[in-house]
Amino acid sequence: MNSDIKLSIIVPYHNEIDEVIFPLFNSINNQIDINFNDIEIIVSNNCETPVPPKSLFDGTFPNIQSRIKYVTPIIKNISGASRQCGVDKSVGEYLMFCDDDDYLPTIDVLHHIIGIASQHKDIDVFRFYENIQNEDLSFRKVFSRDVLIHGKIFSSNFIKKNKITFSNTLDVAEDNYYCNHVFAYKPKILDYDKIIYVFRYNPNSVSRKLGDKFTLMCQKNICIGISDIMKKIMADENAPQEYAFRYLLRVLSETTLVENLSLHTAANLIFTYDPNFKWLNGKYSTTSGADAQSRVIPFVQKALLITAEESSKHND
Repeated sequence: MNSDIKLSIIVPYHNEIDEVIFPLFNSINNQIDINFNDIEIIVSNNCETPVPPKSLFDGTFPNIQSRIKYVTPIIKNISGASRQCGVDKSVGEYLMFCDDDDYLPTIDVLHHIIGIASQHKDIDVFRFYENIQNEDLSFRKVFSRDVLIHGKIFSSNFIKKNKITFSNTLDVAEDNYYCNHVFAYKPKILDYDKIIYVFRYNPNSVSRKLGDKFTLMCQKNICIGISDIMKKIMADENAPQEYAFRYLLRVLSETTLVENLSLHTAANLIFTYDPNFKWLNGKYSTTSGADAQSRVIPFVQKALLITAEESSKHND
């Protein structure tokens, strides 16, 4: 890892017009009390016919123009592949993810982020706050909980050591997949009460255009994603397997997309969306040829039992 670069900012780009991306890059360009050589901005265009944004290279943003890398992933039109391409090209000690239509809230955000990270080298994930813009253009302060990729920075060493990646196949909820993959590996976390990100209201976003259909797509991809992460963890002898399964099933049961589901029902959702579940066969199966409800591997069974007991104590 190149220690000269402190922070890599990954920005998926979708051939947006300059007016749309201006707030983000302007907010980075206007940062104070930092050495711009400490950062890199990786713009990853995942469109079928990528068109580089002119404003990034015409002197509009003089402080960061030389810090911008423009890349194109091999796999097109998949947000996860675009973000992963950015990660693969990064050399910074820490990773930060920004969408091209959002922005940084204040001119000292990166100064604080880099400073905090330099004081806590043992931390794997830093969680901050973000402002979410409402439809009436007002804002609400929201903690960057585990499933949100914005409002965080991630240790590149932790990401590489545990081979954490985005999905190259999921077209929505790819950020949820990545965060689940990260937190399943039990990172050391530091929470900090500072707003570092603004999530802008976009009336033309895919989620708002599709409405309830988008919600169902997310539910399906979350289930498929958790199945895939479980498979990877089972193949990793160094992974905190029991913790990971408990964490992933809890995430699935607590997400607002499938709220009020029991943990067993949440686990069975995975079978609904990923009925093959081939990696459960053989030594990890409890009963050969059994139906989905009894094909839960021992680790998951134990995790469900322990988590149910903890939930019962909490409710009491």
